[in-house]
Amino acid sequence: MLRAWYQKGNIDNGSLRLTLGASAWLPTLPDPYVTNHILGGANAAEATARAVGSSTSTPITATIAWLTPQTPAVTFQGTLGIPVGGDAPQTANPARPLQQSPDQIRVPTQTSECSVIPAQSVKGIGVTVRTVAAANPIPANTQKHLLAAFQGQTARAFGTEQLRGMRLLDVSTNQDLLGVELTAASATVGSTFQLQNLDVCTPAKSLRVFALPQVQWEPVRTLDRDQDIPHLGFFPTPLASVTDGGATQLAVQSVRLVPAIPDLATDAVLEEFAAGKGATLRTTLPFGMQALMTLRPKPTPRPPDMIQRNEPRFPKRGVTGGAQ
Repeated sequence: MLRAWYQKGNIDNGSLRLTLGASAWLPTLPDPYVTNHILGGANAAEATARAVGSSTSTPITATIAWLTPQTPAVTFQGTLGIPVGGDAPQTANPARPLQQSPDQIRVPTQTSECSVIPAQSVKGIGVTVRTVAAANPIPANTQKHLLAAFQGQTARAFGTEQLRGMRLLDVSTNQDLLGVELTAASATVGSTFQLQNLDVCTPAKSLRVFALPQVQWEPVRTLDRDQDIPHLGFFPTPLASVTDGGATQLAVQSVRLVPAIPDLATDAVLEEFAAGKGATLRTTLPFGMQALMTLRPKPTPRPPDMIQRNEPRFPKRGVTGGAQ
């Protein structure tokens, strides 16, 4: 107990410092959220039991200070180990069963990445032949090679081995439906997690801001009159994707400690980019396309890139716009 001031049996002004031993912890957000990190599963349960039952723990210092009894302030300082738990299992097959009446053209309306469009029947669209080849599909092995190359390039741009980390996504709209993603490096190296005040912080290069897919990959319908079967073959219609291409991810190459909270992490990315640190953005585009952008804050042969918040402003007090 420090700087205590006693008056009539009460401590009206002072501070209290406690040192605690932290054996296990889980990341959370201050508002309602969803995450792919759970305590369930045999491996996760064993890891949790080992962490809680371990004789080693990380010292955490808690400080409670107050100038008046009505204004207490609580802060934490210390280093955290590896979060307990593990990733939730991913959906094995997100595709819904094909629903078409018998008199309709039966085509694969949903495809996954690297899939090859098979040959289809063209009965009912005014073509005399029974079947024709699909529209010049690229061999499956070539498609997988191209996708693997894109994912590898993306991982190198983000400076990580895996593109999918521990994710916490805001669903309250108080954080604009943004999320934070702790990369594999930060999830396996305990010293990268620091407690500062009430926030869990990690180097910015080990943290990504992410959002839901920015473009919904709507099914594409090709009209009969637009089919060029003699030259291109039959293009299946309607054609849709199993997914919307994955999350939009934004990161900056900086060692600055950043709170793992969406709005604060977003501000840190913008500030570090303005200070001259390079950033990387991965997002989706229409028609099943994905884009990887390496953003440069300084001029090269081309002008420097710019990143800024896009938030509508309203004249009425108390009304604020969300980040877009």
